[in-house]
Amino acid sequence: MGLQRWQGKLTVIDEVEYWTSPLLGIHFELTPENLQIFYPDRRPFLSTVALAALTEQAEKRAELAEAENARLKELLRQAGVIEF
Repeated sequence: MGLQRWQGKLTVIDEVEYWTSPLLGIHFELTPENLQIFYPDRRPFLSTVALAALTEQAEKRAELAEAENARLKELLRQAGVIEF
């Protein structure tokens, strides 16, 4: 079952299986297995699991970048190019 706000009230969406929000343009596809949500350009919304994995990857890349930055700063300091 789906609901939408229309003129300040919640109304039932009769056919939610392949419904597109008239206000947001996002598209919903409901199957017996799951619910998929798509942006107006039909790119799928990422699941919370996929978002968590991307966040973890980004955090690891940030840690590696910080370590590389510290290593390069130390090389510059040892070469007398910069002082800290």
